[in-house]
Amino acid sequence: MTDRLLDSSSRAPLYPSAIQGTYEQLRTHLVTGVLAPNEKLLIKTLCERYDVGPSAVREALARLSAEGLVVAEPQRGFYAAPVSLDELRDLTEVRIELETRCLRRSIENGDMAWETRVVGALHQLSRTPRGEREGNPSLPDRPWEDTHAAFHSALVSACGSTWLLSLRQQLYVQSERYRLLAAAQITRARNLELEHKILVDAALSRDVDKAVDLVTRHFAATAENMAHHGAKIFATDATPEKAPRASTH
Repeated sequence: MTDRLLDSSSRAPLYPSAIQGTYEQLRTHLVTGVLAPNEKLLIKTLCERYDVGPSAVREALARLSAEGLVVAEPQRGFYAAPVSLDELRDLTEVRIELETRCLRRSIENGDMAWETRVVGALHQLSRTPRGEREGNPSLPDRPWEDTHAAFHSALVSACGSTWLLSLRQQLYVQSERYRLLAAAQITRARNLELEHKILVDAALSRDVDKAVDLVTRHFAATAENMAHHGAKIFATDATPEKAPRASTH
């Protein structure tokens, strides 16, 4: 049986698509806060939630543990990774360092196709309304968030390093988790449309230093907003009976 795995606990066929689907649903629920920080992740409960066998859940949890979204404790099981202000600051600092490196390389390497991707991504983002879905994790459709992620990915898409882009994506997911946990409390005082436009203008004019400065301030402002409005959410560290702090590296 080369095209499928077997769930030894239920003797039901476990296809790779079942593992991937469970992983994607779990990941979404962790990032959006449906599964709250420090929440114990029981195999049986997750099997019922996602209608899959234990092997699919364990495999998905193992992958998410490697990504820092889940914490595994010997003899205690799995927990949703905790959050804290200290980790948010550390995450933001490392994210900015990596993002600016990717952006520098992308601007230096970018060709006409890259420019077209960037302009197209900005246009799509400017036409995507920011609805009330933000801050409501029970609603899976998040068009602005997805388009926003695609915009920033387009900017660094000519980076030329698979490893840098992979690490960048991991940090993005961690940051998005913090942002969505605080989203219901955040006020929209910033002109993000203008911030995105001037960032694109700098990138397309190949002004690397200006683009790096703009994206640094863009990310730092977002983190400051999250820290201010989400202070109560992020201030509680994990207790001894909860999972220990997870690394984002």
